[in-house]
Amino acid sequence: VLPAYRVLAFSLKKSNGENELYVNGSTLFGETSSHKDKLFQLLNEDLVSLCSKTIATIIEASSNPAMGLSKEAEVVTKKKYFIIYKDSSIEVGTKAQLKDDLIKMFGNEVEPHLKKVNPKQEDDLSALVKKLNDLKKQSEKI
Repeated sequence: VLPAYRVLAFSLKKSNGENELYVNGSTLFGETSSHKDKLFQLLNEDLVSLCSKTIATIIEASSNPAMGLSKEAEVVTKKKYFIIYKDSSIEVGTKAQLKDDLIKMFGNEVEPHLKKVNPKQEDDLSALVKKLNDLKKQSEKI
């Protein structure tokens, strides 16, 4: 077992044959980033990339012995998504925050693509990143 700072990237093969690629945060965000030495799943890789960091949180459920109720601890898994373009990144939060951050990064031309995006849905974010890649590729051709 290697410490996280020594792992640059690794790939896992899922049961359906797809590969999951995990990359060290220092590779994605830079050596000075607060995300260095943490592993991120790379979901889409292109000019504009999408990656996620899974954080598991354990919430202790309360029990009431007088009522005969007892619960076991519950584990809640939450993903944080990041959109990366060149030397900057966006941590996906609320829809309004995502809209503001993307307009700052890419300009007003992205606003129509944000109307039906749910920032909590991986599929919506993947589709958005593909549209952003198309926009950037078209603007580079001009």
